Amino acid sequence: MWGNYNYNGESGWFQNKQVATGGIKLTKVSAKDANVKLQGAVFGVYSDESCDEEYLVGTMETDETGKATSNLIAEGTYWIKELEPLKDHNLEAKVIKVT
Repeated sequence: MWGNYNYNGESGWFQNKQVATGGIKLTKVSAKDANVKLQGAVFGVYSDESCDEEYLVGTMETDETGKATSNLIAEGTYWIKELEPLKDHNLEAKVIKVT
């Protein structure tokens, strides 16, 4: 979409580009029983597969139903990594690619 502006005596044209956004949803379940949903696990959302701190876009924590949802993020490829496991559970080492 194109528009024009007039500010302090200067005028011109600009293009308004919309960025597609969305979110990531996941469900954390027990490795022993997929019917058992796990609350309190914390995951990092990264914009680079290295999952270095500088690429951290946000975090999400599972609720009482085992579900977690990220904030709105630009369309693209992201990597999900568990940051804090539940008490008496192991940290999931696998990094999940999401597109």
